[in-house]
Amino acid sequence: MVQPTTGIALAAAALATLLLVLYQLRQVAWHHQNILTYSVTTTTTTAGGTATLPFCNVQQTLDALARADVDRGDLVRSVGHGGTAARLRRVLGRVARGEDALRIGVIGGSISLGRHLGPGDKTYSELLLQWALSVFPDSQRSSFTLYNDARGGTGSGYFRYCFKEHLRGDENVILVELAVNDSPFSDANARLHHLNEEKLVRELLALPQAPAVVLLGFPRQDEFVTAEESLLQLAVYYDLPLISLRNTVYSQAFSHQISVKDVHKRLGMLHHHPDQRGHALMAHLLIHFLQTHALPCGGGHTDSAAAALGPAVDYGVPAEAMYLTWRAIATSEGCWTIETKTPSLVPDGPLDGWELHEINGKRSYRTSVPSRPISFGFRTDKTNMHAYLFNLRAEYLNGTVGECYVDNAREDAATVPTLPLQDGQVNLNVGARTAIALVPLPGEHRMTCQLVSGNDFRIMGILTD
Repeated sequence: MVQPTTGIALAAAALATLLLVLYQLRQVAWHHQNILTYSVTTTTTTAGGTATLPFCNVQQTLDALARADVDRGDLVRSVGHGGTAARLRRVLGRVARGEDALRIGVIGGSISLGRHLGPGDKTYSELLLQWALSVFPDSQRSSFTLYNDARGGTGSGYFRYCFKEHLRGDENVILVELAVNDSPFSDANARLHHLNEEKLVRELLALPQAPAVVLLGFPRQDEFVTAEESLLQLAVYYDLPLISLRNTVYSQAFSHQISVKDVHKRLGMLHHHPDQRGHALMAHLLIHFLQTHALPCGGGHTDSAAAALGPAVDYGVPAEAMYLTWRAIATSEGCWTIETKTPSLVPDGPLDGWELHEINGKRSYRTSVPSRPISFGFRTDKTNMHAYLFNLRAEYLNGTVGECYVDNAREDAATVPTLPLQDGQVNLNVGARTAIALVPLPGEHRMTCQLVSGNDFRIMGILTD
């Protein structure tokens, strides 16, 4: 015989289960009611009649997003910060009128490089260029370019110094992907990355072409928090768009009442690297933002109501920085790297016990042989400049330790660790700088390094400031 209290408990449990099922059904119904569809101006009137603006086919973009199970809420959350998009509107306005070509540059890590993509797959930047070639006027399409300057195992600590080694200088749109490889705000090294990120952003905005800079946020597999929070502060201060795939996939997980891991599986993520599905989703989020915020398609900042307020102003680079001191703003920086097609980091002599190594988009000079020195030339253009070694830091290097010194000052050699820079991030394989010496005089110098203990020491560059 079932006791009354037991019967009440069973009834309560059944009712709770029923309510949960009804709630989930309501969530599914709500999700399907939020199918992405709305109308925008996609034509323009000319002397010859009405002409279609192919780049304003927002519905086609929305259809692609809907096939990726993105609803309105997910799409709204994908824009971490929209800002005025003033530079994007200037650049894309000229491209849309056939007055200029689109020249895209990409700065980022192995995600942007396309690690975990299969044969024939395309990165998000390649998909963006493919779309642009299909919708913009014919007059400039032959000059459209994509410079994918992403490098595996790098973040703002590398590109702050080395972006000029990679960019061609004529880019008018630069996509910046740093969120996964840089430290989140909760990490002990976050302050350093804040400084690096801001210095990089300011330098990019100050380039002669005055390019439009767009920040991108990809998800990590182990936690929600990435460096996107610090990038968001920069986006607000410097009026930069921030498009977040991370926010989108978390919104999908919450609205569908499924685990974030399940959403990651939909993107085919492997060690933070999405497959073609993730790259396609980021590309469509970018395209949608351009259509609704930067192109004359009748939405966002381009509609008539907003136009009545007067145009937004591209105020360039603010004189005052968020984090950087006046000295840091004015500091000239140097980079000698193995990561470019024509490396500027070149050994003084033959590789004795060292090899030129490349894996998963990460290039380095590598040794497993102790006490075999390797030397590289570099120069400083001012007094009292700091010289750093940029080397790979990863858990799988098993605590290898190296040492480096400048010129002939071996007695002042600095120890170079290889353990991960980020607290507890054992599965991130990212380069980081180690201070080697304060170089008192300008001119030509030499840095010499060798393995001290362990069996895997990898050098990626020399940096100065």
